Amino acid sequence: MGRFGKEEWRGRDEEVMPILFEEMASGVTVKDACAKHGWPRSTVGWWAYSPKWKSLYAHAMEVLGGIQAERVLEAAERAADSRNMAEIQGLRILVGALQWAASKNDWRRYGDKVDVTSGGEKMGGVIALPPEKEVQVLARAREVLQAPDIKALEGKSNG
Repeated sequence: MGRFGKEEWRGRDEEVMPILFEEMASGVTVKDACAKHGWPRSTVGWWAYSPKWKSLYAHAMEVLGGIQAERVLEAAERAADSRNMAEIQGLRILVGALQWAASKNDWRRYGDKVDVTSGGEKMGGVIALPPEKEVQVLARAREVLQAPDIKALEGKSNG
């Protein structure tokens, strides 16, 4: 492949990036697409995070993550049908690798979910108020709910 100068690749993003996105949509990684077409991976990576291409690249990564997740299911089905222990072990490794790749490429759907806890207990969505503040908040809420219109509340403090 050789060394690529910046000048040699200047302005070629319009040519390269649409092809890269098509490759990714068919399940080809960025590394493999760059190798296949002879593109400098560092330049393609730089373009991918530029404002011009960033959102399309992110979408292409999500699509690639979905394809990898589908491949996980296919490999799991092949493993379930196999009687060959070596093949099953190989498919287990493939499943793990594809799961990891999918979690990086489309982290919203396939990434690790964080369980936020406090002292070992799950945190609830309600904030506990001191009793005196709770009385004030409830009184204000009743006042707002019973007011005939917003103008009736003008000039009153929030407590």
